[in-house]
Amino acid sequence: MRRFKNILVAASDPEITRPLLENAARLAELNDAQITLYDVINPVPSRRRFLQVGAGQVDVEQMLTDDHTEMLRELAAGVSPRVEVEVRSGTPFVEIIRRVESARHDLVMVSADSVGRRPGLAGAPTAMHLLRKCPVPVWADVGNSAGNSVAVGVGPFDRGSEIDSLNVTLMQLASSLALMRGGSLDVIHGWRLEGESLLRGPRMSSKPQEVDAMVEAVRRDASDAVEELLERVEVQVDVRVHLGKGMAGEVIPAFVEEHRPGVLVLGTVARTDIRGMIIGNTAERVLGTVENSILAVKPQGFVSPVS
Repeated sequence: MRRFKNILVAASDPEITRPLLENAARLAELNDAQITLYDVINPVPSRRRFLQVGAGQVDVEQMLTDDHTEMLRELAAGVSPRVEVEVRSGTPFVEIIRRVESARHDLVMVSADSVGRRPGLAGAPTAMHLLRKCPVPVWADVGNSAGNSVAVGVGPFDRGSEIDSLNVTLMQLASSLALMRGGSLDVIHGWRLEGESLLRGPRMSSKPQEVDAMVEAVRRDASDAVEELLERVEVQVDVRVHLGKGMAGEVIPAFVEEHRPGVLVLGTVARTDIRGMIIGNTAERVLGTVENSILAVKPQGFVSPVS
């Protein structure tokens, strides 16, 4: 976690923002990092923006901006003297991403408290937009993490590839985050034999024991790949490896539901050579179902669709 030196905290309701800012302050203290508390208000329509008051004219949007700025300064003063405050108007996720790119922030922290009836991250639209489209890691905090443990989803494995580099980054971040939180680390990988159901079906002449042997070979390959990844990353916390048979988009949510880690570290894009692809299928499934905090990481070369 010592790689983060320029943290943006996306502000919302003060009661939600305070614990998020406190988490950012602890991280900033460890990293000697700077923090920007950033809020985005709705723009006031031009026909209602300027009001005539007595002999003068009042800019309503500027008045709201000043009010939010003062509120955030008071909030920041109670947490850390190192926090800068800025307020803009526009669409929250768009303005946040623009700020990330212009000010070279390397981490965004945002509340993922759900609104409405949709549970977890699926009910937090700004957080979901950032998880999909922000070019730097996004920490989406649900505010009710049950413990200090950290889980990380890794794979598929292809040594020397873009995905391989992302797996290493995920492990490094998850390991250092677990060390910072004083918790253990769970490494999750979903594996399966492609076409197993067909191989076991009546149209194939495969013997059950032959298919069983192929399944076991895939499982061993998955186990070896995870162990090799662990050997390449310096891990200073207790590690538990969980190999789940099935698609990662099913295995990871099932693990999270059962074990409730404090934070799940996840890669959100598998490939950057597909134009317009902003999130992988596995990540989309996971983010749409889990209800715990997420640290989401893009691979190198990801370009945000927000300009």
